[in-house]
Amino acid sequence: HERNKDNIVTSDSIKHEKEVVSEKAAESEKSIDNSQNTEKEISSGGERRTVCVRGSVVDGDGKPADLVRVHAQIFSEDETKLINSLSSITDEKGLFEITAEYSSPPAAKYKLYIYLKGTERFITKYKNDGTDDIVMSYRNPCYASIQSFELNAKEQLVEASFHCNKTASLKVKVFPTPDIKEYAFLHMSVKEDSFNKFTYVVSGYKEASVIAYENGSNYRYVPGEIVIVCPADIRIKLLCERHGFVNKTVQVDPLSVGEERTVEMSMEEAGFELKGQCLDENGAPLKGVWVSCSQEDVNNLSVVSGDDGYFAMKGLVNKPVKQLQFHHKFYSKTLENVEITDSLKVVLTRVAESVRFTGACVDKNGNPLANIHITISQGSYLTENSSTDQGGSFSFELIADKPITSIIFHTRYLPGQAFPPKSKSFENVDKSKHFLVTLE
Repeated sequence: HERNKDNIVTSDSIKHEKEVVSEKAAESEKSIDNSQNTEKEISSGGERRTVCVRGSVVDGDGKPADLVRVHAQIFSEDETKLINSLSSITDEKGLFEITAEYSSPPAAKYKLYIYLKGTERFITKYKNDGTDDIVMSYRNPCYASIQSFELNAKEQLVEASFHCNKTASLKVKVFPTPDIKEYAFLHMSVKEDSFNKFTYVVSGYKEASVIAYENGSNYRYVPGEIVIVCPADIRIKLLCERHGFVNKTVQVDPLSVGEERTVEMSMEEAGFELKGQCLDENGAPLKGVWVSCSQEDVNNLSVVSGDDGYFAMKGLVNKPVKQLQFHHKFYSKTLENVEITDSLKVVLTRVAESVRFTGACVDKNGNPLANIHITISQGSYLTENSSTDQGGSFSFELIADKPITSIIFHTRYLPGQAFPPKSKSFENVDKSKHFLVTLE
């Protein structure tokens, strides 16, 4: 429970919350179904199969649990391919029904996995005498084991029932409190089960206090604290991580039903820094190298080298960096077990040859056009942007053995300039020739 006069929830808002949850579920099911249409038609000569899953969900006291999201996923028998995924939300009687279609080759077998994820449910108490003494809380009653069923019929009905664990309340305090506009992630793992991992955000915004994100809903608490409704009688693992600090892990002994327990997680600042310089095969500084590192006990970090090739990575601990990777359009390098230092010199290995691609933009009268924005691509992940100079010219350094898949020229909108901007695009351009484009 948390007192907050800015969070007044009435019975009308509870009704509205249920309607919104139902609408979101319907939209989610429609979106997932549409995204799977292509997957369903992959099997040539396969037959259409249908599975209907019906069941009920009860809470820890044996009462019907409404607003519980039930997921059904259909996998191939070797569990390497997801065939379809749909979900539903239980009604006031705790009932749900999911119908899924999928294509399969003859004699194929599939496994159906069903699991639960809770949807928040508001419980409010307020005075009717006009005062602001409001108590707001929420509960997440939905922790249940995964059930697996083998599918081998063209049409099949599966009956499933879930009995959710009884819950307790866990208050987590994170120290030091994150600064303004910074945050820490708190992960809760139940039984080390991938389907029962939840992520919360502990935020330092003074105006908004702490915000906990779960299924798109926001809950406000005092800075540096978050209250989690968790299953009782189950061991819980908490992991708190934030850039610049050492990750903190706490094992929480099982809580009894209805128990409220406070856990404090003190985070230590990671105050070490790794500095270095990126060089090419001739010893010249390399600009724009993406440097990423992974180190035990801290989050992965990444920076980009400057004009002089230098980079600095803050927020590390005083132990070797497990892996240090360098990525550039023409160069690459991977180092392991790198000691913390302020004078690391790294000579990168060339992985691609470069070629200079030049061109110019003119108007219909042949006059040069300055400040024309250019986007050039050599595949999905190789895109560069630049602009023409005052003489209308442009120049790119590209990968020699990769073709130009597309190049787009367009004017930028400025106050007083004609709108919409002029634009022209080309495909499969010969990068070995000077490219002249006319914009009318």
